[in-house]
Amino acid sequence: METLVGMAYKLGDLADHTFVYCRDNGQYFDCFGGHESLDDRRDICSGVGLYKVANCYRLPMFGLPDTAGVGPYAVDGVCHQAANRFLFSALTTLNYYVRGYWFSNIVYGTWGKSYPLWLATIYLPCSISQAVSAAPVAPAAMPVAVGANASDLFKKIQGVYSSVPRLMRGTESRDPEEIAREISVKDMVAHASFIVPELDPIKITEIHREFLKERDAVFGEGLKGTALSDKVNSMMKDVQKALADSLDSDTYRKLSGGIEPGETINVVDREIAAKAGTLR
Repeated sequence: METLVGMAYKLGDLADHTFVYCRDNGQYFDCFGGHESLDDRRDICSGVGLYKVANCYRLPMFGLPDTAGVGPYAVDGVCHQAANRFLFSALTTLNYYVRGYWFSNIVYGTWGKSYPLWLATIYLPCSISQAVSAAPVAPAAMPVAVGANASDLFKKIQGVYSSVPRLMRGTESRDPEEIAREISVKDMVAHASFIVPELDPIKITEIHREFLKERDAVFGEGLKGTALSDKVNSMMKDVQKALADSLDSDTYRKLSGGIEPGETINVVDREIAAKAGTLR
């Protein structure tokens, strides 16, 4: 068992870049980018996990390091979701102290849009191949309390995904995309209420639901590369303005990781999107 640390540093008008450091062996998971910065890097979270499992699914693609199976970039997730996947065996996640993580969470969720598929087809096989008998298995089977070592936030988010079987009952009368969007909203609210327990979620959930409908329509258009990143960033700037208008300034700063109301940032790195464009 090793200590895995989620770390971040600031990137201009982008959301913070995040990556994962294994304290015991000095190795990094760079999460599409890197781990070097002129600015001070800072620790966000840590947990005791399994380096060899995370190392099994680095999955570099087209010169982009350590994707953790997040793909296509900007459709399934960005560096935040990759970092959370590398932190998965440590039963911890990033939190809203990462500048702009709230916004990527709104778009992609904690572990990316393909999280259930990733868990079954990438994480679980790596767990088995590395002879890890006690690794988490599937979202429907995960209990809300996943062990004494799990962070409180991780437990809260897994509580959301444990509701998937109930939501899936009677799906013949419900649109599966609608169910997926509802899980995304609950995921975001779990994070937000963890940071601001007194938050009234009604102030943000309708904004999120409307955005997710627009997101799915845009993703259905098959945009690639910078065209996709520009569209997602433009939509998210509208969402940021709507959220800033709906919340008091202090709450907005807490949830956005210190961003001032009226200031907007990009969620998707345009340069990485350009490199990853062939994946779409």
